[in-house]
Order: sequence, then structure tokens, then C-alpha cells
Amino acid sequence: MKVKMKSCGSGDIRAESVFIKRVFTKSVFTKGIFTKSVFTKGIFIIAWVIVACMWSGLMCGCSVKKVAREKIKDIEFTVMREEDIPKELKSTIDAKLDKGFMLTYQDEEYLYIAKGYGQMEGGSYCITVEDMYLTKNTVCVQFMIRGSKDNESVSTDESQASIEVTTPYIVIKCENPNKPVIFK
Repeated sequence: MKVKMKSCGSGDIRAESVFIKRVFTKSVFTKGIFTKSVFTKGIFIIAWVIVACMWSGLMCGCSVKKVAREKIKDIEFTVMREEDIPKELKSTIDAKLDKGFMLTYQDEEYLYIAKGYGQMEGGSYCITVEDMYLTKNTVCVQFMIRGSKDNESVSTDESQASIEVTTPYIVIKCENPNKPVIFK
């Protein structure tokens, strides 16, 4: 590219274009966006943010509590019929029914505890509450599932055999002790 020189009275166009080119090239392309001082300031700011987050995490009251497993008293509960389960809990159960679940749900006065075992083949199953008690800082509950594969429905033709698939679950209700639940 050739620049023609014309006289403008105030100076040379070529000299002005060289000056503009030199300033533009030096400030944008050679120094770039990340100059040494900008890069150093960026590292400092990132380090400060990380330290501030760590400090706030320590100061916000995060702690590890020892879970007491010593029984204080047994908890009375009621096994819920399907039609009596709260709608919000029922919709959550229906969404997780095939894979199994351990859920809790609270309203103003009751705690609902639900345990599902996912899809299981054949027979009928019985879920029982083996133990449910209150400790110093938790509610502990233990479920047991029993079943029999003797009730499978099998056709006479072995190639046409069908196995019943069920999704057993249980929901129990008790007074709300406002403590977290531990499934044993």
C-alpha cells in the first residue's frame, strides 16, 4: 500500500498515518488485553475472592454433628393408605417408583416417611417397620421387605412365560419431632 504525500499546510498525511498506526499497534496488538499489570491484578482479585469464600464458609456455622444412635423412646406411627397420602408426596413417589427411594415429607403437624424398593419381579411383598425410634437429635427408622416368588404367574408354554413386576413401597406417618430422619 502506497501512501501519496500531499501537502496540507499542517503536516504530512504520511506522517500522521504512521503515527496513528504506531499508536494503534503498540496499544492493542503488542500489549494486548492482558498486560502484565492487568494479569497480576486479575490473579490478585481471584485469590482474594477464593479466600473470602473460604472464610465465609468457615464463619457461616457449617459444622459436623455427631449423630446419636442411642434410643430415647419409640415413636408411634400409622401406615398410610394410598388414598390418604398427601398429593405432593404422592406425585414425588410416582416419579421415583421404578428406581426405589427414601423420602421424608413434613407438614405442620406430621412427618411422613416413605420407602420404595423399585421394580421387583414376581410374587407379593410385605414391607414392615422393624424399628422406629427417637434419639437425641434424629429419628431412626428401619424397614424390612419380605416376599415370595411362589406367586409368579407363569403360563403353561415356557416361551410365553410372564413374570409379574411390582413396585412395593410404604408410607408411614407420625407426629413431627422436627428432627432429621436416618434410614437404617
